[in-house]
Amino acid sequence: MKKFTKGCLMTALVLFLVGLVLSVVCGLLGGFRQLSEMGGWHTIPLSWYRDVAGDWRIGFWRSTGYDRNNLENIEEIEDLEDIGEIRATIDREMESTLKRLEGDKEQLALTAETLGSLDIDVEDCNVLILESEDAHVWFLVDGNANRPYYTIENEHGRSELSIENEVEHHLGNWRRGANDTVYLWLPKGCALEECDIEMGAGFMGSIFINARQMKVNLGAGLIEVNGFEADELSLLVGAGELIADRITAGKADIEIGAGHLRIDELTVRGETDVEVSMGLAEITGTLSGDLDMECDMGQIVMHLTGSEDDHSYNVECGMGSVSVGSYSRSGLATVKSWNSGKNSKFDINCNMGNVDVMFEE
Repeated sequence: MKKFTKGCLMTALVLFLVGLVLSVVCGLLGGFRQLSEMGGWHTIPLSWYRDVAGDWRIGFWRSTGYDRNNLENIEEIEDLEDIGEIRATIDREMESTLKRLEGDKEQLALTAETLGSLDIDVEDCNVLILESEDAHVWFLVDGNANRPYYTIENEHGRSELSIENEVEHHLGNWRRGANDTVYLWLPKGCALEECDIEMGAGFMGSIFINARQMKVNLGAGLIEVNGFEADELSLLVGAGELIADRITAGKADIEIGAGHLRIDELTVRGETDVEVSMGLAEITGTLSGDLDMECDMGQIVMHLTGSEDDHSYNVECGMGSVSVGSYSRSGLATVKSWNSGKNSKFDINCNMGNVDVMFEE
């Protein structure tokens, strides 16, 4: 028995040391910097935080501090008025930068009619998508730490614009921030066939984007957009934060790892899938079709138009808490179905997290 215990302890010690070494190496290759952009060490899961309802919980939380548009790191924001001041500062810095680099702005051989697809795949880079003052697409890069570049490919009469950069992962990379900023101007009325955005650490701000198929994959950065409109929408947020004023979709697939999603006005005509692991999803809007929701250890807060009677429900709750309209349960395994026969069905599964679905009426 003593030999077995010693063997277990030695195995645990070896695995601990191996994990420690891997953590340090991955941190030096960029993990420490991404963690700092997420708000610091306290953002590791199982921290103690106050949720949107004002209750104290154990889980994942993060600050809203980011290095935006090459500004100095922003401290944690505690007052909504501070957000307005910070955004005003960002706007002034951006205007000054654009004036400084006006001569480097490049007009691309693309218009609203000839641009069919947009593919953005960058890491450690800031991206700002603005509205063009004419009928052309314009491109500008401020910085060359990770060599951002674009390519244009013509497919079936309409072109695909790809924006990428080259990131070298090496020791000391965690000290570097998102030192490059890509500016992209899209003409008014631009309707894309496909839009694929994949970002690691960094900041992205964008005007409203319209595409038949829209896919956003966010790692540990911050995306703030006026909104998206798509027939098919896919949003994947790892440990970052995505904030959208308005999103309209025929079908929506939303997945949150340990990050934060906030949509102020979501309208989905068809099926909506929402999956949250350890993060937070705050959604306000209208869901006309079916809803398939799964919450593990995170939190989902929904404010929906209409009334509870507009949908049928199947709700399963494990060790978490669920509140859907007039129904509320918490604790150990409960299952309840009601209001059957409606055109829209809400299937909600909550394991150890917290789900709150509230209705306007």
